[in-house]
Amino acid sequence: MPFGLTGAPTSFNDMTARKLGDLKDTLFQLFDDDGGMAGDEFNQHITDLCKLLDRIHKRKLSLSPSKTELFMTEAVFAGATVGPDGIKPDLTKLTAIVDWEQPADLSTLESFLGLTGHFHDLIHGYSRIAAPLTDLKRDSNIPNTMGKATYQREMRSHKLLGIWTTENTQLFLKLKLHSPMNLS
Repeated sequence: MPFGLTGAPTSFNDMTARKLGDLKDTLFQLFDDDGGMAGDEFNQHITDLCKLLDRIHKRKLSLSPSKTELFMTEAVFAGATVGPDGIKPDLTKLTAIVDWEQPADLSTLESFLGLTGHFHDLIHGYSRIAAPLTDLKRDSNIPNTMGKATYQREMRSHKLLGIWTTENTQLFLKLKLHSPMNLS
């Protein structure tokens, strides 16, 4: 399946779930186009891995060797770091939030809000803090019914200079300050 197409990860997930059926959610987890499995007991984990690999082989599926990692103590899966200490936010995403420059256009603002929105449940009052920033996009009246390339071009060309206020700066900094990285 060619990736980069809209809906490709969902289609991949659906096909994988159908082909591997009863193993999904018991032996391994699927998230969009990623899969993962975990185990505490080595011998049982080897048995489970063999069962999964055997099913993959029988259903004529394949794994990408360059994307396959085995026997990890900690791994990034579905946007989080999963390991012996539990599930934590992915530090690379958190670093990106903390290092993010003040947005100069709507496209950059939308990207920032998308990234911080990934952690909305970890940022107390996220929607209240982000609402005025989200309103900047809504108030621009750029319809999202146009083609993707045209929409992105319009978003990049809509500069925030002149409409960005000190309140917007404070809210932007508040989202950065309240990112999960700064809460730990």
